[in-house]
Amino acid sequence: MERGPAGHPRSAALYSLAAASGPSVWALAYTAADDHPPTALLSWDGSRWQQIAGPAGFVFATQPRSTSADPIGCGFLAASPAAGVWIGGETTATTPVIAKRHGTGWTTIPVPISTSHGWIDTMTVSGHDVWVQVDQAADSADTNGKPVLERYDGSAWTVLSTSFAPVSTNWSIAEINAGQNYGGYLLCQFKLTSAQRAAFYGFAWTCPPQSTALTALAAVPGKPAIWAAGAKNPGPSMRPRTALFGHL
Repeated sequence: MERGPAGHPRSAALYSLAAASGPSVWALAYTAADDHPPTALLSWDGSRWQQIAGPAGFVFATQPRSTSADPIGCGFLAASPAAGVWIGGETTATTPVIAKRHGTGWTTIPVPISTSHGWIDTMTVSGHDVWVQVDQAADSADTNGKPVLERYDGSAWTVLSTSFAPVSTNWSIAEINAGQNYGGYLLCQFKLTSAQRAAFYGFAWTCPPQSTALTALAAVPGKPAIWAAGAKNPGPSMRPRTALFGHL
């Protein structure tokens, strides 16, 4: 069955999906045909789509911009049965913020930063926790931006790492436009202890080798194992690859 949101411009696309419970589905969508289209938050209740307003003062902006600029397209959406539905963006003052859906409203939680400006680069949920990679900078031009990994446990934030170690894969050559920074793979871009990584999937695990261009990781429910998906030999001749880390 295919269901498309009605009432949107001819040029529009869904680019993020998440589900927390029952038949409901949440999505983010581009809603205009230009280089920086605004983002719409949509909800499917099992029978129809509707556009949902975000919290007051919240914008889906994910790259440096002046505070007077219009919000650009893209944003962050994550959900799980335990965590609920979360969105990530920034305030009109260009500081990062996340928000959780409660009934028909939102609870907004600022993401701590040690500088005057900040942007969420990636966001995901695991269990009850929200994991965020935020880029901190001293100005709106993102001069000398510093990636930081933080976790929100429902009541407080913890800075997990400021030691960023990006993967070596050239994604432009690989021509893979996927969530390589999300989930467990997000954690592999920072120096973390085994205990910190274990908090994400619930068991001890190690990061996959960088020789494979991995685009997604998924834990096996109830098992100390992780499925990985990606590509071998990134480029025009690349081939799909899957791997299992741990034991079923």
